[in-house]
Amino acid sequence: MKRQGIYWLTNSINEDLENKSQWLEELDYNVTFFTELESLLIELHAKRVSLIILEDNFEADMVASAMDQLAAMPDIQGARLIFSINEPNYKNCFIAACNGFRDIIPSYLDQHDWLQRFQFSTAGNHDETIAPDEAAKSNALEIHLGLPARISWLNRESLWLESKVRPYLDDEFQLSGQLAQDLGDSTLSLKVQSQETRNLVYRFSEAAICSWQHERAIDEEKVRSTLDELKSVDQGVKKKIFLAMQSPALRIALMKYLDSGIYEIHSALQKKSLVNEPKYFTPSLVFIEYRLCAGEGMSRFQDMVAQIPESSTVVLVGARQEDLAQFHNFALGRRIEALFQIPKNLPEIIQSNYLKSHKNSHHKNFHIPRRHPYSFAKIGLKATITGLDGDFLKLKIPMGLANYGLIHLEFSPECEVFAKVVETSTPKERVENEVPHEHQITCRMNCLSEDHRKKILKIIKGN
Repeated sequence: MKRQGIYWLTNSINEDLENKSQWLEELDYNVTFFTELESLLIELHAKRVSLIILEDNFEADMVASAMDQLAAMPDIQGARLIFSINEPNYKNCFIAACNGFRDIIPSYLDQHDWLQRFQFSTAGNHDETIAPDEAAKSNALEIHLGLPARISWLNRESLWLESKVRPYLDDEFQLSGQLAQDLGDSTLSLKVQSQETRNLVYRFSEAAICSWQHERAIDEEKVRSTLDELKSVDQGVKKKIFLAMQSPALRIALMKYLDSGIYEIHSALQKKSLVNEPKYFTPSLVFIEYRLCAGEGMSRFQDMVAQIPESSTVVLVGARQEDLAQFHNFALGRRIEALFQIPKNLPEIIQSNYLKSHKNSHHKNFHIPRRHPYSFAKIGLKATITGLDGDFLKLKIPMGLANYGLIHLEFSPECEVFAKVVETSTPKERVENEVPHEHQITCRMNCLSEDHRKKILKIIKGN
């Protein structure tokens, strides 16, 4: 059986990391340490893995930069990212949560707890829950719940928000972040206009278009200044390209001709992800390796094209023109092209042929680059603690929340923690005509030390 690879980025390799590596080796993982981000990125282009751990022992700005680069890297969009923490740095924990990291795991944990958290957070399927069946009832303590989110675009009246939150139509909530501050307020008041699950940019499962307004009187000068800043960095709507390549050499050869400044690129990490990933990414152009969909792979091809827009173009890389006839009945109306070899003028072919029907529409939206501070935001809700079992909390919240995301809990101005959602009453699929109601979640706190844990439990228990 092939051992699963793990790349671990750390400033230095100490005894603690060597011990953790040994624990993982005993579970048939193959750990490779990197002490420089550039070396890791070069290796990922040549040999991808599905598990990456980032240690927090670099300078804080370097850690944040590594998070952004890893989360945005087209080659590893399906990879599971873990942030390993030794010291409290809530800013970088927030950036990790906004970048879709699977978990934030404290390094002080013993072997049993550390491995349990690692294996649960990196599992492909969660057939079993680790949430306790019954949590001891707790004082109905109300706390502040912060839900990481990303803003993709904004105009004078509305914005596109991605997160794990599944709000109802007309729901209202508060949004904080650098954008709100520069617009002249600590928070923006949002009202949900529509719910979205396609055209997603970030590692979240939900999106919403929301109207926005200030809590206080609008400072028009600050609004103009902020919109001018957004206008200066706006790159417009990027065309989306999805790569379904099993051959590393073929994938690398294609990537050489795809400019990430012009296109938004997503590359399937595994064969089994070819079908589902395009559904949420919504590409205009798909490059798929011919051998993956020929013969017995034809059903996979049909399932994949059913998930992409009807206006999309699908290019079969490695196919000849005469090979296309067998696909037309399975293409469900999508345009199919053959590309036997990758030519040097591929960028021109993409613009003049494959995307010629996809004209950039006139838009009044300012599209925010993913690394710009305005793209990072936090949804603020009130939550009530209803149960406690060790590090597990049961919470009652006013709207739906998808499972397995990271959330921020604030018990007091001096006491906060990030936690991972391990169970939710929100259905996996949206419910038609669902009536607004309260939802229940169970989360596991990522306490930074035993003293940190005791401080939180003292507040919860009220003694």
